[in-house]
Amino acid sequence: MFASATQFGLTQALGLMKLIIAVCIFFLLVFPTASFADVRIHAYSSKNNADLTLNPVTGKLTSASASSSITETDRFTLKDGVLFYNGQPTIKAIEILAQSAADGTDIVVVRIEMLGLGNPLALLAGHPKQVSKIVVAGFRNGRAVWQHRIAKEAYSGKWLASITSPEA
Repeated sequence: MFASATQFGLTQALGLMKLIIAVCIFFLLVFPTASFADVRIHAYSSKNNADLTLNPVTGKLTSASASSSITETDRFTLKDGVLFYNGQPTIKAIEILAQSAADGTDIVVVRIEMLGLGNPLALLAGHPKQVSKIVVAGFRNGRAVWQHRIAKEAYSGKWLASITSPEA
């Protein structure tokens, strides 16, 4: 009698485990998660090369996994050294290097010019160093949700950038 009661309990537990696994597989197949999708940002100049993969929704840097569906966008414009997103001013920028949209996030890669204070003697002599910063930012619902500086280089003005899927 004890052996048959134990076997009946194990059969119920095994049936419950099969049901839980089937429900998990169903949810994974029916509701795929967008957080696994990534985009690749590549910016380069004659002296520097920046290549990173990030999640467009969270802005977190990742290693390459599934790719996002990337579309071209024209929501970003420049006017008088300011980057505008859908007509609203956002950050100072000199040049838009690339802009796209992925997973509901508009992504822009820009070049920002500033005067570097790397050498105090050059500053005192009246020759501060011009520095380019390359920044990638994600915008959603009319505002910036994340931003990363991906490169910094002195005396450079010729940068190119692209936003692609990680496999590209």
